[in-house]
Order: sequence, then structure tokens, then C-alpha cells
Amino acid sequence: MRKKFFCLFMCFILLSILFSSVASAGDVEDPEIKDAPMDVRLFGIFSGLPQYLFKQIDIISAWFNEDTIEPDYLFISLKVRDLQDTSDPFEALYSVTWIYNDEPYQTMLKIHSYGIYGMYNIIDPDDHLHGCEGTLDIEENIITWKISKDLIGNPPVGSRLTSTSAYALLRPFDESTGEVGADFFKDLTLEFIPIFYGRYGDDYLVRL
Repeated sequence: MRKKFFCLFMCFILLSILFSSVASAGDVEDPEIKDAPMDVRLFGIFSGLPQYLFKQIDIISAWFNEDTIEPDYLFISLKVRDLQDTSDPFEALYSVTWIYNDEPYQTMLKIHSYGIYGMYNIIDPDDHLHGCEGTLDIEENIITWKISKDLIGNPPVGSRLTSTSAYALLRPFDESTGEVGADFFKDLTLEFIPIFYGRYGDDYLVRL
């Protein structure tokens, strides 16, 4: 009897650790996605850039959260080293990505020389662009997207958002024609070249 109780107790402890570390709600102190500072690379591959020039796209962390007051929304936040509300001469683009029900989703925000270009966006698995609410907190260096859950597959309580990652980049943009250039300067939390030791962030478990 004592041995059975001990086994049940250990199972409870292990499950508690698993859900608290892998699938709990994130915040600035305990984000799902963490990234090393000063790792912006040319084309996302070549290092050696003067990092002080790219602080506005240097990712620190990203996290997912929900609010009991607004349970129909998912909040996603991205923190960089030195967020700016304008970007000149390059377009700055910020995104957080994840997979739900084997389908990819991502947030997007573009900033130009005059400020936010268009609106805060969510991109669904069919590459359709949807507008959403958001905030740009310059003092805290945090971008937050407020996303209606019906735009991201209506994940029920207990659903797991997996393969979390984030990226930010700078690229040329012609204001007069709308033409976009190559993604020259990039910070990726998920590196596809093994020597950079990138990985996906933690899963997020939908709570509301």
C-alpha cells in the first residue's frame, strides 16, 4: 500500500513539473520563447555584424497568454532589445509563429519610416492576412498582438500550441512602389543550421 501511494505521489509530482515548465502561461519573466541577445545575422546566417545597429530587431523573448476577462482572445508578446516606433531606411518586420492542429499560424507587424505599416496581423494556414488588435510598448520594448481565437482555429481548453518560434528582420522597402527587397538582417529564434543550436520554444497549453 505504501509503495503504491509513493508511486502515485511521484507521478503527480512529475506531471506537475511537466505542465508548469512546458505548457503554462508565459509572461516576461517566464516566456515560452527565449533568444540570446546580440545575434542578428546577415541573411540570418552570417555573423560579425555591429550589433548596436540592429537592436530594434534583436529578439529577447516571446510568450503566449490569456485573460479571464477576455477569454475569446489569445495574447502574444514579443520583446526586443530596443524597440523603435519608426524604421528608416529599412522596413522592420516582427513575427511569432506556432502550429495548432497540424496547421501553421503566425503574427506579423511591419514598421516603416512613419510608423506602423498597415495594422497588426495574423496569417492563417491558407496565407490569408487578417487584422487584429495590438500594442507597441516602446518603454518596455514589447509588441503585443490581441488575436480573436476564431482566427486561429478556435483552440479549446487543453489544446496545445506547438513548434513556437519568432523572428525579426530588416529589409529594403520602396514607399513609392511598395516593392520589398531581400531580408538582409535577421534574428531567428529557430535556426535551421545545426551549428547555431537553435530550437523551438516551449509549447503553450490553452487555458480558457
